[in-house]
Amino acid sequence: MEKSLQELNENDDFEEEEILVYAEFDSVLDESMLQETSLFKIIALDSDEPFLQIGTQMYCGKWLDSVGTHLFFEPEEAPPPLDPVFSNALDCLLNFKFKTRKCLELSRIFINKKQAEEKADHSNSPNDVTDLKAPAKNVEETEDKEIIENKTGTEVETMASKDGAVQ
Repeated sequence: MEKSLQELNENDDFEEEEILVYAEFDSVLDESMLQETSLFKIIALDSDEPFLQIGTQMYCGKWLDSVGTHLFFEPEEAPPPLDPVFSNALDCLLNFKFKTRKCLELSRIFINKKQAEEKADHSNSPNDVTDLKAPAKNVEETEDKEIIENKTGTEVETMASKDGAVQ
């Protein structure tokens, strides 16, 4: 077992794939969220409605066709000027990397965790047929558990006998 794990570690070929996405947000983002060290997750990028998580905030997106073309550039360190006296010093140069006509429009969504109590309350709701109590004189029971309405307008569970007669 140990040999196979060592062999796997030695033979691991990690392949990185870079995907550039032009994204527009419908709300203003804090600059601290978009730092290079910020962690984010993209779920179902190939679907019609991908999800993006930046920190603790969730966004739902949809793909749109752009009016124009969006360009991606990558920064590069600028060479020193040929004539330092008469040339403007550049901080960096931008090299063209990619273009796209698609845009991912993102809207903020809020995800609430369901509480166990809410689930219990939902199963005990008055609309749940199995929990209804009706007066004995108005309830008819059948084996196939049909739902009928008694004289008070409340739905109750009924049972039919094998011969179809209501008991």
